[in-house]
Amino acid sequence: MRTYVLALAVLGFACPAPTTPTNTTPTHVVVTPAVDAAPVVTPSGFEPPQPALRLPKNFVPKSYEARLHVDPSKPTFDGAISIAGEVSERSSVIWLHGRGLTVQRAAATRGNPFESPGGTSSALTVTPRGQDLLELRADPPLDAGAWTLSLEYTGHIDDVNTTGAFKETVAGATYVYSQFEAVYARRVFPCVDEPDAKVPWKLTLEVPPGVIAVSNTPVAEETPLADGGKRFAFERTKPLPSYLIAFGVGPFDVIDAGKTKTGVPIRVITLKGRGADAAWAAKSTPRVLELLEEWFGIPYPYGK
Repeated sequence: MRTYVLALAVLGFACPAPTTPTNTTPTHVVVTPAVDAAPVVTPSGFEPPQPALRLPKNFVPKSYEARLHVDPSKPTFDGAISIAGEVSERSSVIWLHGRGLTVQRAAATRGNPFESPGGTSSALTVTPRGQDLLELRADPPLDAGAWTLSLEYTGHIDDVNTTGAFKETVAGATYVYSQFEAVYARRVFPCVDEPDAKVPWKLTLEVPPGVIAVSNTPVAEETPLADGGKRFAFERTKPLPSYLIAFGVGPFDVIDAGKTKTGVPIRVITLKGRGADAAWAAKSTPRVLELLEEWFGIPYPYGK
């Protein structure tokens, strides 16, 4: 049985490399062209065709706000995401990455509703295309300018492979971790899952009683839920690509490792009952970070 020690002193989570799927059932493979097809411009707006590799740039994300309800005892999770971005020209089709996600509702709102509520909205029809793509069709089309795409959806927690959101059970306790490198964020979030799309993320996790949630940034607000669980709203990240977003949910032990000279808090997160195993890491990490700060000549740039 594999065990994990999660060190949150640095940016995110250290998770194991993806395992090879054990299911050997033959699957059908759809071969796409090596280059993207030519775009289509209709009287109703720009319609980029299904991409073969990179997503078209008629929509460029500027920030994400995502909420997940994750229960380690269940095989699925609920999600909601708002993607603020720029539409470069009047468009009737926007493409996002998404794998194994079932979208219940989707809409586009003019501007950023978190900064300036009350913008006009346009309905979105979401259609999965292939294994990794979501086609968002707008009626009426989206004019050029700032828009926020909002989607409510469900996804799967993998119990075989360490990809996307996956679960591990150790000593009777079940944990959910994320592993988004290199192209697995699309299994949890509808997003532009490409490494050059570096923007701030704001993540909120709702979890059942008896577990906690951890992520890239410190907790901004912790709120009790009616069922006895908790809502963990994390601070907004610095600009990050989707594959560096990370979270964990479980009955973790939390070991306080003090602070750096510049006041950055350090913790070590371990499996339940394994906090003693982190004694050396808790003792050594502050000094390692201090040496790095001295070497680079700048304070550690993140919040924890």
